[in-house]
Formats: sequence, structure tokens, C-alpha cells
Amino acid sequence: MKRLFLCVCAAVLLTGCALFPKEEELTTTPIIEAYQQEEFKMAEVQRGELKHYETIDVVTQMINETQLSFPFDDMSYEGFYVRTGDPISEGQVLAKLSASGKEQLVGDSSELTLTAPYDGIVVYARDIEEGEKSVSGQVVLILNQSDTFILSAFTPYWDRFEIGQNYLLHYAGEDYQMTAVDAETIGITPAARPEGEDEPSRVYFTVQAPGLLLQSGQQGEVTILLEQKEDVLYIPASAITVVNDEEIVYVENADGIRSTQKVTTGMRANEYVEIVDGLSEGDKVILE
Repeated sequence: MKRLFLCVCAAVLLTGCALFPKEEELTTTPIIEAYQQEEFKMAEVQRGELKHYETIDVVTQMINETQLSFPFDDMSYEGFYVRTGDPISEGQVLAKLSASGKEQLVGDSSELTLTAPYDGIVVYARDIEEGEKSVSGQVVLILNQSDTFILSAFTPYWDRFEIGQNYLLHYAGEDYQMTAVDAETIGITPAARPEGEDEPSRVYFTVQAPGLLLQSGQQGEVTILLEQKEDVLYIPASAITVVNDEEIVYVENADGIRSTQKVTTGMRANEYVEIVDGLSEGDKVILE
């Protein structure tokens, strides 16, 4: 009886083996092959010119800006005589309120009239709608004494700007020429320059452009060239990885085999970095 049982078990085992033909046996794919099958974005090591630009915020700083408002609430406008961009003369009536029916609220009738304190330009005029009432303290006019505007930048690159040199101001989608000026020439007491490296300080500019109307606190940009090199190897900075305080890249050879490579980097130019050692022109690196 035991022999019969053993024979039956043997037959079952043999039959079970036959369920998996040799050609369908499961195999294990090497890890390196699975890695090689993945797709990566690649970049070639290039040779050429690198330029490092820095974009710096500049802010308008009006020395002679004047804001005008009325000291009364709920009074009707008798007249609003200027618009943004209009030139003005000293003593010119710019806007006026009507005291009709509210004479008892007016202590000094001159407070019902806004006049120009100097020759200049209107850089902002509130759009007064028909029937609109006055609001005490609400700025309705902003004046500047001239059409020259002052801007400043607080930056660690202050020493890269040369007094008298022209730079491009990028403001509201347009470019304007502005000039770096000494603080004293625009009536500002200069602050002591920092002695340490990378310490910020303030730089001043003037800009004069037809149609450009600026108010205090408005912001633009200036872009300057900090450094440039010619005939150097470079790759996208995104290809660099730091491992144990060493900079490495992942490279791919002609056979498609990928490996790590230690590199020595130099100048960084925005989204690119100079390769001093470790790679050759035309080598392919993986962008991470």
C-alpha cells in the first residue's frame, strides 16, 4: 500500500514539472540592464563662451515727489483740471471742490483748491468719475518736480556700477536708459560703503525718458554682466550632483553604459557651469 502511495506522489510531481516547459522558465533580469532601459534627458559637454549675468531689482525713490489730497469728506468736485502726464506750472490750479451747501464745514476756503507747488509734471491723477465725492486724505494727485526720476538698488554688486555709465532699466515690459549717479549729486547723503565682500550697499540712478511716469516704490530691473570666459567646457548646472562633498555627473559612453564621473567645476553662469576637469567635449551627461 505504501509503494502505491509513493508511486502516485511521484507521478504527480512529474506531472507538475511538466506544467513549466523549459523555454518558459522565469528569469531574473540583471539590475544594470533594467537601469539601462530607463530613459533620461541627456546633454553634451559643450565648448564656448560663458557669461554670468545678474538681475537686480531697482526701486523708484522720488526726491521731489509731492502727494496732494483734500481734507474734506463727501464734498463734490467743482473741477479736476489735469491728467497723468500733464506738465504743470507753479501756482496752477489743479483741482477744486465745491462748498455749495456745506460752507459751515469749511474753515479755510483755500483748502478747497489744490495748486501746483512748483513747475513739474503730473505722474498720477486720480480718475474722478461724475458725481464722485471727496474722501479726506485720499491721494488724488502725485507730482514730480521734473521729468527726471531717481531709482536705487540695494545690492552686493554695488561696486560693479560705474558712475556716469548708462544701464538698461527694464520696467513694465519696456527698456529705458538710466545713468548711475553719485548720491550727493541728487541731494542724498551717501552711506559708508561696506568693507566686507558680498555686503550690500545702495546704488543710485537717474532716468529721463519721454512718456515714462514713475511714482515712489515702483519696481524695475537692471541686468549686469558679472563675469565671462571664452573657450571653456560647460554643461547645464542641473547635471551636477554633490556626493560626500564631491561633485559628480552621470555619464553615458558610446555603448550606452552609464556610470558616475567626478568633476572639477569653475565659473557658474546662471544655468550653466564650467567644467575644469573630468569631462571632454562631446561627452554625454544625464540631466537630473
